[in-house]
Amino acid sequence: MSDPVPSETLYRWLVLVNVMVGSFMAVLDATIVNVGLSSIMTSFGTSVDTIQWVITAYMLSSTIMLPSSGWLADHLGYKKIYFLALLLFTAGSLICGLAWSERVLVAFRVVQGWGPAFSCL
Repeated sequence: MSDPVPSETLYRWLVLVNVMVGSFMAVLDATIVNVGLSSIMTSFGTSVDTIQWVITAYMLSSTIMLPSSGWLADHLGYKKIYFLALLLFTAGSLICGLAWSERVLVAFRVVQGWGPAFSCL
């Protein structure tokens, strides 16, 4: 077998870096909120019982959407679904930063949780 064309090699590295960054961001977001929970509680003036839904909503939505991500990828293409996942995660992160109450933050975390579900293909 001959060596791959340099453009193919570059493409493979770009795909690898893209997948690594996406996976890192999904794991980081799942854990970093734990660090900021006390600040989030203070900002919204809520209790631990209420603010725990910020983490739970993210995990539940990600877990629920995971089975359908494989089906969608088979029918629409893996590349399209992966970029949709990055878009959902990025948009979800933006709207989470703009949340004005704890209930809205929980709803936005549901949207944000769809991203990692679709990126685990």
